[in-house]
Amino acid sequence: MRKVVVALTLMTLLGAAGSALANNETSLVMHAVETTFGICEIPDPCPDAVVNIPAGASIAAYLVVRNYVSLAGVQTAFDWGSWVFTYGLWDCQVNQVNGVSPTAPGPTSGTIATAFDAVTGGASAVIGRMHLMAVSPGCIEQVMSSYPFGNHVVDDQGVATEILDETCWGKICVDTGGLDTCAPCQGSTPVESSTWGSIKAQYN
Repeated sequence: MRKVVVALTLMTLLGAAGSALANNETSLVMHAVETTFGICEIPDPCPDAVVNIPAGASIAAYLVVRNYVSLAGVQTAFDWGSWVFTYGLWDCQVNQVNGVSPTAPGPTSGTIATAFDAVTGGASAVIGRMHLMAVSPGCIEQVMSSYPFGNHVVDDQGVATEILDETCWGKICVDTGGLDTCAPCQGSTPVESSTWGSIKAQYN
């Protein structure tokens, strides 16, 4: 059953990629809340996401998608260095299913690929959160996913748009260096059409 769910998720995220630009201002926001358990229902973090935290803080690091026309899926990856990761929850959208979710930092093990009922309008959409302790200087930051199409979003028509520019990927840092990406971002490009068979082969 799990393989079926994963396949359906990845098909939604990647299987029907079109050639038209779908979400040309979409940004992947990160927002920190000091807590040991973060709920999905948080106040809109934009336009001023919390991206700098004190050393030793226990946080929920939220992934929030902003500035989209329609949104039905997202894929990105995270690196958090030596910070202590406890768990992640990716369940903030209706009928949300996850193909892969972060278990360790990096382009592969740190990837979240998730799909859900489409939302429209461009308001902040909370996708999920990871719970970490900032035990050392540094950041939790987004990196390019090693999975097909890298970091991207999918709209309600199944059209995927890559988000290639690192200035569109939020990050949370100890003291200084965090990046608030609530503003519209111009670092998105269309994905060429691909068949599900060729994409699925890249995940095996």
